[in-house]
Amino acid sequence: MAINYKLIERHNPKDYEAPAKFYAQVCNTVRVDIEALSRDISYSTTLTDVEVEGVTKALIEQITRHLAEGHSVSLGKLGTFYTTINSVGADTAENFKANMISKVNIRFLPSTTMKGKFNLSNVQLRRISSDGTAEDIVSEP
Repeated sequence: MAINYKLIERHNPKDYEAPAKFYAQVCNTVRVDIEALSRDISYSTTLTDVEVEGVTKALIEQITRHLAEGHSVSLGKLGTFYTTINSVGADTAENFKANMISKVNIRFLPSTTMKGKFNLSNVQLRRISSDGTAEDIVSEP
């Protein structure tokens, strides 16, 4: 298996007159859903796919509840979920009103264990050409 990427031409937003450069961008082609993950997990455990899916849905529900209560949620070697907020600025603390908060975001910070599994020495990369065909797997550290 490999991580697919394509090349995208982009201009420097601070100097649009400068020549554009090509940058790699991940090209996700398959989305794995809860049902597929549950089936995969059930093959390596004594649980059925329905049981795994039930636990996963309950986990999502509990993570959401704790985040709504202002908690961060650590899932050990997986990582941590936490919230951030967006707001407009006020000139003074006294002038800030709660309605100046425009959005609540859910963020995920992978654990160092999980991040360590995704460095260039541990993954294979495959370039996808502009016509959508895959080139040979390339791993260039």
